[in-house]
Amino acid sequence: MPEPTHLHQESAEVSPQRLPADAGRGPIAPLPLPVIGQRGSAGSLPTIRRKVFTGANSTLKDSDADRGVLGPIGSKVRSMMKSEDDYFLPDNPRPLLDQYLLPFVERKIYLFGETHGDGSWGAQTDKYSYVTKLREGLKGFAENTEVERGAAEVMEAQDRGNGPDVERPLEDMGAYLLSRILALQGYLADVASGGVGAYDVKGGSDVAQEAREVSACLDRYVGFVNEMAKSKTESDLRRPGSHFEVARALKAEESTMMKIANKQPTDAKQISALRRELEVASTALIELVDDRPYRDNIFGSFFPRVGGDPVTNRSQIEAMSKASAPTATLEAVVPVTGPLREKAMLRHIRKAGRAPLFVQVGRAHLPGLLERLKADVRDDAVEVTSDLPLDTAINPTEGTGVAEAKAEGKDDRKEPVDTTLI
Repeated sequence: MPEPTHLHQESAEVSPQRLPADAGRGPIAPLPLPVIGQRGSAGSLPTIRRKVFTGANSTLKDSDADRGVLGPIGSKVRSMMKSEDDYFLPDNPRPLLDQYLLPFVERKIYLFGETHGDGSWGAQTDKYSYVTKLREGLKGFAENTEVERGAAEVMEAQDRGNGPDVERPLEDMGAYLLSRILALQGYLADVASGGVGAYDVKGGSDVAQEAREVSACLDRYVGFVNEMAKSKTESDLRRPGSHFEVARALKAEESTMMKIANKQPTDAKQISALRRELEVASTALIELVDDRPYRDNIFGSFFPRVGGDPVTNRSQIEAMSKASAPTATLEAVVPVTGPLREKAMLRHIRKAGRAPLFVQVGRAHLPGLLERLKADVRDDAVEVTSDLPLDTAINPTEGTGVAEAKAEGKDDRKEPVDTTLI
């Protein structure tokens, strides 16, 4: 999210129809400026005041509050304006400024663990239109090399178009596509063995759905590879070569994949050929999610990569990727590839810029992502779920609702008078 500008200088899992690349790094945040005329101890520099943000380019001004320009200001907002912390209010918050239980967020990472499609994400985040949002349904691309970074930037610009600049991808296309290919491979084992030979029986919709998912990802992957092919700056073609192999393998049997996606008849020979190419694509993707640098000395023949293998369950993933792999479902694949996907999610969170950040993630990935944030020495992650919605997660006591507040003697609109500011 672009750092909010101080106008007055007073203070400091979704269908991949639209799969943008990573939005890149935001601008360096400007240093907060001191309040003119406000001084600390004798001879010291002016005290730096933090502010209450109401949008990407606006903050609440002390002068406006004192003159009553903003209407009634409650003690909660007054205390926020005096605090050393930053607070972020919803869009158009003026009617809320005299309320004790007004909604707000802080400089934290809010992880919205959800059941995709349940509507909770939009209901809780739409009112903060200026806060950066990372969505699991949006896919970025690897940026380990110069040629990858350039292609990813182009894909991002194409996919975002006129869409909101605050929306960023949480997922990485490589890890996600690997997961869906493994699932398709497992369903095809059932098709090849006659388990779901007819698409109108139980299981047929699963294999068709996975074929559609992989095909949609392929469209974006081909665009990414074509952009890399335009580059003249990359001398080491090992990673670009692997990207090309993924696209080539999936395109080779695309017609069969589309027949399956549309529940059209296929024969055993076509299924077998598709499964072989899926294995080739999986092998290349495993090498791509392995983000270790290559070793370019005599030891490279024996140990081609530097450091320990980040794909800790490589043998399990490789076994599931084989053309001869047994039946498997998406539910069985998710925990196998989950660590790889969550590692990529953490990378996108790091790149998203300064908090606050809203992160939309499926509940299956929430524990793993929280654990990775803790290991990344991030103690500012806040868990948000259907059992712990945003207002409650922000402040377990004050965010529980008006009734609870009144029970504690805190009327929603008649809070204690702040006599220090009268």
